[in-house]
This record gives sequence, structure tokens and C-alpha cells, in this order.
Amino acid sequence: MHLTILLAIALQEPSLDQLVERLGSDDLDVRTAATAALRKAGAEAIAPLRKAAGDANRERAARAKELLEDVLWRVKGRIAYWAEGTKPHPHPMGTRAIWVVDPDDPKPVEVMRGIYCGYSEEIRWIPGTRRFLASVDIPREERFGLGTFPQLWRGEPGEAPVAVGGGESDFALSPDGKRVASVGGVNTICVDGKPITARFWKVWEPAWSPDGKTIVFRGGRTKDDRVVDGSWGMYRCAPDGTGLEKFCDFLSHAVFTPDGASLVAMEYTWPQQPKEIRVVDLATKAARVIGRGADFDDVPRLSPDGRRVAYARGGRVIVVGVDGKDETDAAAGRQVTWSPDNARLAYARDGAIHVLDLATKRETEVAKGRLPSWSR
Repeated sequence: MHLTILLAIALQEPSLDQLVERLGSDDLDVRTAATAALRKAGAEAIAPLRKAAGDANRERAARAKELLEDVLWRVKGRIAYWAEGTKPHPHPMGTRAIWVVDPDDPKPVEVMRGIYCGYSEEIRWIPGTRRFLASVDIPREERFGLGTFPQLWRGEPGEAPVAVGGGESDFALSPDGKRVASVGGVNTICVDGKPITARFWKVWEPAWSPDGKTIVFRGGRTKDDRVVDGSWGMYRCAPDGTGLEKFCDFLSHAVFTPDGASLVAMEYTWPQQPKEIRVVDLATKAARVIGRGADFDDVPRLSPDGRRVAYARGGRVIVVGVDGKDETDAAAGRQVTWSPDNARLAYARDGAIHVLDLATKRETEVAKGRLPSWSR
């Protein structure tokens, strides 16, 4: 009996405090395993790591501090947003900039400046990293008056921005962050810069499925340089362009639910009037309405856990379950985005970025700007 109890104790999962203690081990494998387990624990590891960051054991303290910063980035995240740049640029219209702020310690950092135009204006974070991509035009003086040139730029706090692609306007990152689906010349969908679809009249808003095997987008087919009647709608295909099919009409800004079984999207019909938010079952193609009156020019956002949708209605942030239940008027604002832990919303109002804690209803202004995007 005594041996059985000892064996059971030995097989128990180590506590978070024990894992933090192992960060000071001389054994690399032990430290590596402890680091992986603490990173997986996420928010629960924050308190013990904070405590260990002040440990007398300098090596353990240094490792705990580094790991704490990594966990905080993944759990709490950072918010990237658009605002005016702080320094003059040689090009007279290169006044825009992208900033990043820690919502819990608001000290904004200017990451990318000298921007003439932001195309889709979407700032897309590369999953699991501290980097983002944006489609912008950072012009050269000799190009003044020659039009705009979209290009993908990568930004990261503390690093100089890097141009990583050309001719990209609207785009989406694959779930692993390694591939890019983009709109090429508004008439075709490209993956990693290579066209995968025949010419459409126009295409917009590519999105990847969670398993990376499907891309959806909005567009209309052409024949003899004319739009085919009844062809406007939402299409899907594999990343190599095979299996292309239209599966529903008049939806926009689609995003997959985490299980990949459904899409959350906004009705897209003229005139520019309040719209419906719908959930489309990809197997049956059946759609159900979960929200009405959405602002036509604002994008609905699905929470990272896939349980709730936030959107703007009449300049108010509305939160509703994907089942259409528990609708809440959360705050005044637009351009909403979710925190990675599903606990907070960031949105723009009166020229500033605000953050709302959904549990406490506490609202904080964190920066001056617009179009926030919370990291993942």
C-alpha cells in the first residue's frame, strides 16, 4: 500500500510552483519541459512567474522573467492601431503610422511610420509571434504624383519594418502564419503571390479555414469580360485553387468558427443600410441570423474561443452568442476587436482606443487612434 501511494504521488502532474522551481535546474531537458508546461498553462502561470522573477536565484529569475513576458504576450496580447506619425517624412503625404500598445501599461510604441495609404487598413498579427503584417504604401520622394503602390510590410515593436511582398491589397494569413492569401489586382485570389483562381470581376476578403485546407472569398465571375448574372457571392476552394465553388449569396467579411464547420459573416447587399450578421453551416449551407442592424461599413468579430460575436450597431458595440442568444449592448464605439483571452474588447470612439473588461464593465482609454487589432 505504501509503495502504491508513493507511485501515485510520483506520477502526479507537477504543480505550477514546482515547474517554476525547475526553471533553475542545471538539466537542460528539465528546464525545457518546465518551460513548455508553464507556457501551456497560460494565464494560470502568470502569478507564480511574477513571484519567481524576483527570486534570489538569478538564473531562475531571469528565465522566469523572460517566460513571463512571453506568456503575457500570448494571454493578454498587444493592440496595434492606426494614428498619425510623430516625425516628418520626406513625402508630404506620408503622415500615417502604425502603433502598438500594451493595454495594461499604456505606453504606445510607433512601429511603422511614413505611410501614405493603408489599403484594407487591416493589421493582421502573425499567430504566436510579436509581428504583424499590413498592406501599406510607404512612398519614395521620386514617386510623388505617380499613384499608390501597395506592399506587404512586417512590423514588430523594437525592430525596423521590413517589406515582404508587393502588389498585395486585401490579404489573410494562414492559421500557422506561414502563408498569405491575397487579392491580386482586385481580380484574382493569390496564395504566396501566385494566382490560384481564374479571373473574376472583383474579389475581396479572403479567409482561411482553421486547418489551412480551405480559402473563402467574395466575388463575381466573368465571361467575355462581363459579370455573369447570379455569380456574385461567397466562394471557396483549396489553397491550390482546386474545388472552386460558390456556396452562398451576398455575404462579406467571413471568418471561420474554430471547429471549421461554420462561417460568421455579414450580409452584403445594396443600398448601404443596416445589415444582418449570419452564421452559415458549411455542410448544409443553411444560414441563420444572430444579429440585426449592423453598421454596413464595420466588420463583425468572432471571439477567439468561437462563442461570441462583437459588431457595431448604430455606433454601439454589440456582443451576442453564436447561437443568437444573450445579446448585450456593451459600449459606445466601433471597429471592435477581441483580446486573446476572450475577456476584453478594444474599440475606437472619439478618436481614441478604449478597452472594456467584460466581467467588471471597467472601460479604459489606452491610446489615441483608430482601427485597433489585438494580437493572437
